[in-house]
Amino acid sequence: MATEQLSGNRPYAYHLRMMNVNPIAPADVPAVDLPDTLIIPPGNYRVQGQTYALTEEGLYRFLCPLPLKDNQQRIVYAGDPVTLISSVCWLNTHGGRHDAVPNEALMEIAKMEKLIITCGKASLFCVYVLSQYGIPARMVQASTREEPNSYDMGHALMEAQVDGKWALFDIDAHVALRHNGKRLSLIEALEWIEKDDYDLEGLSHAVCTAIGSFSEDGYDYSLYMETNFSSEVLLRRWYRRVMQFPLMPNSDGGCCYPQSFAARLGSTALIALWQQRGINPIMALPDDEFARLFYSETVAGLPV
Repeated sequence: MATEQLSGNRPYAYHLRMMNVNPIAPADVPAVDLPDTLIIPPGNYRVQGQTYALTEEGLYRFLCPLPLKDNQQRIVYAGDPVTLISSVCWLNTHGGRHDAVPNEALMEIAKMEKLIITCGKASLFCVYVLSQYGIPARMVQASTREEPNSYDMGHALMEAQVDGKWALFDIDAHVALRHNGKRLSLIEALEWIEKDDYDLEGLSHAVCTAIGSFSEDGYDYSLYMETNFSSEVLLRRWYRRVMQFPLMPNSDGGCCYPQSFAARLGSTALIALWQQRGINPIMALPDDEFARLFYSETVAGLPV
């Protein structure tokens, strides 16, 4: 019997929001065809021969493996920035396959498949998505203060304005950081990571590492990344090494850090190594100037 004639060959449909994955059933409602854009408003849509009420924000997946039709993904957005960030986290997994792809093209790819991108690209892509809806967002970076090596020396994340405050989101590891229930900025997160006094807020259950899809100079880094991302204990241990020192990108193509962190810098080779990787100049700013430039809306001072 041809697969097209099997009665069970209907699409699987799911709603993904934060750490929840819920199957959804077709609905008997008037509908329009699914728009050909990644992000759509709430509504009733026809997908792969079925009609669905996509009324809640989040990521929707429509999977039809038999017969072999295409997959479809759409983000329903109606104004909640954290749900939008969660949806982007569901879209991506750590790897290098799509790192060179422009953001506009990533929007097209994500309609039908996973994005395999590294931390910097994931952060910049999420900034790009949020900017389409007027949500202030920026990529930020953190570095180790320990002796640098050729790879495990830092991390790229994203901050977004949520509820009138800059909040840190790790788009790569799919988490936000909280202390006493409050989402933390980069500067705040560094303090509480050092004290190991913070909680991880899950943004998605998406697989964090694409095995075999991240290699440089013939070396497969995906095994290394899976090791660090495979549990909360290991992720927190990794944060303790790479989340020690802030590097806030500025308009000159370089980075700034608060002067109070200079005494914590550790290895003198660290800044030189970052500059070799294209981050130049790297400048220390007085704490009050740093706060005014980057956190004036929300932060009265910096931890010392």
